[in-house]
Amino acid sequence: MLTGIFLLNFLARIILSPLLPSIEQDLGIGHGEAGRFFLYISIGYCLGLFGSGFLSSKFSHRSAITTSAMGIGIALLTIGISTSPIFIKTALVVMGLSAGVYLPSGMTMITTIIPRANWGKAIAAHELAPVVAYLAAPLLAESMLPWSSWRGVVSLVAIVSIATGCIFRFSGVQSGPVGLEPSFANIREVTGSLTFWLMAFLFSIAIGASIGIFSMLPLYLVAEHGFTRHSANVLIAFSRAGVIGSALIAGWLADRFGDQRLIKYALFFNGATIMLMGLGTGNVLTVSVFLQPILSVCFFPAGFALISGFSRPELRNLSVSLTVLIAYLTGAGFIPAVIGYWGEHNSFSAVIIAIGTVMTGSLFLVGKLKPGTEGISSAPPPKP
Repeated sequence: MLTGIFLLNFLARIILSPLLPSIEQDLGIGHGEAGRFFLYISIGYCLGLFGSGFLSSKFSHRSAITTSAMGIGIALLTIGISTSPIFIKTALVVMGLSAGVYLPSGMTMITTIIPRANWGKAIAAHELAPVVAYLAAPLLAESMLPWSSWRGVVSLVAIVSIATGCIFRFSGVQSGPVGLEPSFANIREVTGSLTFWLMAFLFSIAIGASIGIFSMLPLYLVAEHGFTRHSANVLIAFSRAGVIGSALIAGWLADRFGDQRLIKYALFFNGATIMLMGLGTGNVLTVSVFLQPILSVCFFPAGFALISGFSRPELRNLSVSLTVLIAYLTGAGFIPAVIGYWGEHNSFSAVIIAIGTVMTGSLFLVGKLKPGTEGISSAPPPKP
């Protein structure tokens, strides 16, 4: 059930990507303004991540997850019926805020009910949600746009999210432990380590390579490589099919060989593929579009296991929320805005190459995560 909630949570945040060409035409906006849509979502998402601790500490993780799903649906319905840009931008912030409430509570429930030795596999199964969302978003858009507007696509996701939130609320799923609110003392404990800041940076790069690249990839293919909107969305959708297997394999590899080792390989090969995406044309471009998401997803099972392990269990939700807060604002908000701006005034290819270069170079930071300290281990935990 948590994976299903997360699927709709993620789909709501990326569904605008395959719709951007239609949205630009309908609203009369340019690439830069379209890219800033994801910045508005990210601002709200970060506010939701920070505020999730207050909600889960006063009520429960189940209540926080229900509120997230319902809020996403209401905000998307507002976007679907609004014609005023200011209302759409405000609803994007609210939608991001509602989405941000989910992840800390969802991860806390998963790492509470699953033994530490199986966190990699459990989180990998949970990470199938964004994988399926990446596959579903362009296919949903292309299947509905011939007979509906982009507003109809957004409204459908909204209705399903509201219905799913209602089902979860009355499902009888156990709530899990109550989280600790983000007080100054708790924030200082979480952010007072080098590990936290290194993980925040690595997650920023990883989310930028995942959500950031995906958000602007349709425009990149249409504007610089002559794709039609339909062909770009179909290519992107099918490129996500192989990611389902790689997500599960990544979880097994993290538990088998250690989180840090897997992260190093993921950063290097993903960054190299992104550079190839910016440099290549024709078949080379097509192959890189297929390989990049397969490699991108390998970071997250190991990454979330590291975040969950470097702090006390009571602070686990806060550790996740603060790390992803910084990373999402950077990777899913700032990076798409930069890609859109640079693509409108210069070249999409140049900024994509730059992102790949930074990602490849960041693998050297993984060695700064000291094994055996702050709850982090470079080797798999012993079997109970």
